[in-house]
Amino acid sequence: MQQNVILKAKKRESKIGKGALNKMRKAGILPGVVYGANIGSFPITVEKNELLGILSKHGSNVIISLDLEGKTIPAMVKEIQHHPVTGMYWHVDLHQISLNRKVRTEVPVVFTGEPQGVKKGGVIQYGDTTVEIECLPADIPENISVDISELGIGEKITVADLTAGDKVEILSDPETIVVTILAPRMEGTEEEEASEEGEATSETQE
Repeated sequence: MQQNVILKAKKRESKIGKGALNKMRKAGILPGVVYGANIGSFPITVEKNELLGILSKHGSNVIISLDLEGKTIPAMVKEIQHHPVTGMYWHVDLHQISLNRKVRTEVPVVFTGEPQGVKKGGVIQYGDTTVEIECLPADIPENISVDISELGIGEKITVADLTAGDKVEILSDPETIVVTILAPRMEGTEEEEASEEGEATSETQE
C-alpha cells in the first residue's frame, strides 16, 4: 500500500498573462491543470520543489492527495512539460483518479545480479526497459525487478518472463525482449576483414 502523500495546490485564474506566469515560474511556482470525470478541468499552481521532491522520493506513479484549498483530490501526475529551449519546468497535468478503479501506466524494469554470460565475455544488451501495466492505483509497483544472474550467452528475457504479482496485469507484448546477452566479438575479426578487403582490392587492380 502506498503512503498518503499530500501536495498543496491553489486555484489560479485561467486568463492570467504570460508575463505573470513566467514570474511565477521564476519564483518556484509551477502552473498546472487538474482534471477528472467528477471535477471537470481547472487551472492550479503548486510548489515546484515540493512536487519534484515527491516524485524523486516516491516515483512518477505515486498517488497524490491533492490538497486544493481544503478539498482533497486523489490524483496522479499525467505529464510534466518543459520549455523546449531552456528546459525549465513549465507546466504540470494532474489526473483525478478513483482508488477503486484500475488504471494503466508504465513502470520501469530493474535488473539484479551479474549475468553468467557477461562473466564469460558476453555483452549485455537492453531492450525495452519499461512495461505497461494495469491495476488499482494503490497496487502500482515502483518497478518490476528481474534477476539476470543466471542468464548465459545467447539467452534472453522477454516480457513474458516478468512477474509483478497477482494484483498487477502486464499489458506489454509478451514477446518483447527486455534484455539479452550477446556473444563476444572474436578478437582479430576486424583485422581479418581489413586484410581480406585489402587482398580483394589488390587482385582487382592486377
